Amino acid sequence: MERKKVLVPLNDKFDEIAAASIVSILSKAGIDVTLAGIPGKIITSNEGMKIVTEKKIDDIDSTLFDALVLIGGKGYEALAQSAKIRNIIKTFDEDKKLIVAIGEASAVLSNVGILENKIATITPGMEKMLSRPRGGKIIIDENVMTAKTPSESMEVAFKIIELMISKDKANDVKAELTSE
Repeated sequence: MERKKVLVPLNDKFDEIAAASIVSILSKAGIDVTLAGIPGKIITSNEGMKIVTEKKIDDIDSTLFDALVLIGGKGYEALAQSAKIRNIIKTFDEDKKLIVAIGEASAVLSNVGILENKIATITPGMEKMLSRPRGGKIIIDENVMTAKTPSESMEVAFKIIELMISKDKANDVKAELTSE
């Protein structure tokens, strides 16, 4: 079976807890995770941590990926302002590929227009940015998963594994993390 591939675009002021959880847990499941920087390859998190991504978003061929994970944070607007990200979101939605947004990143999906007929969750205080907000921690509606805050990132990662590979694989990775 070919390894699944997940694209994680990062921009300045991304949430490092969410990013680290997603990358680490998906990698443990054997999923290839590619970090792509917006606009460059050196990106600074909410708390000032600098990381170097593998590629710039403009160098990414999004057709090679099975899922997209958008990480929230104080700089989430940069995701919505990127024409490349907007096009990837629309294409993934049309192709019914998995799209995940954590925290403030749910506003990006709303801004692009893919949440109009879907329920979703978002960072508390930002509910007015969604057409059908819900209070749950993690909401899945068709091919879109939204999480309220970065504190749900580990559970989001396990759910991605379940949806992309299997529930057994998600449980195996969860057991591996709790037995270390």
